[in-house]
Amino acid sequence: MLLASTLCGAEDPWSVLAEFRGNLSEQSPFTAEFTQSFVPEGFSTGEEESGRLALSLPDCMRWDYSEPYPKAFILCGDVIHYWNPGEDEGRVAEIDAQREPGLDLLLVSVGELEARYSASVATGAGRGVEITLVPKEPNELVSQATLRLNAGLDRLLSLRYLDPEGNLTEFRISRFRAGGVAGLFNPPDGITWLDDW
Repeated sequence: MLLASTLCGAEDPWSVLAEFRGNLSEQSPFTAEFTQSFVPEGFSTGEEESGRLALSLPDCMRWDYSEPYPKAFILCGDVIHYWNPGEDEGRVAEIDAQREPGLDLLLVSVGELEARYSASVATGAGRGVEITLVPKEPNELVSQATLRLNAGLDRLLSLRYLDPEGNLTEFRISRFRAGGVAGLFNPPDGITWLDDW
């Protein structure tokens, strides 16, 4: 297994990331719970939200926030739908998902990531595997991103990134479940979708 060679010192972050991405894709679709935190630069604590996410790699992701304010997002390809449960209207927009921080780490090829980022890998007892990426070119959205993986390289435990101002965003992932519900990545019926093109 690749992790064994990593622990022995043959540390190649791109090989580790490629194995992780392959393992994750084989299990798609899957669901998990998440906690998202945002800590402004200079602060030790910040805002926290939580909910459920679903992924069907390589194209679709869904986030259902439950606390403190319910809201939902579905991204398939470059089209995102977002709405507040219980409301009659939602929004639909086109984004360049492969350029968004965090999303690009799951959506673009490892070769393309290698062209965009410098990377390092670290392992430790109880910490799993951490891959840290730093953009090769100045980026107005992210200055560093770190993925923390389990030792089996088939679970994302957390994703955190710093923006150039020093603000920290982190997603902590738990309760991973393989499989999905039919229609999970379809926008819900009964909502009027307003274009944000």
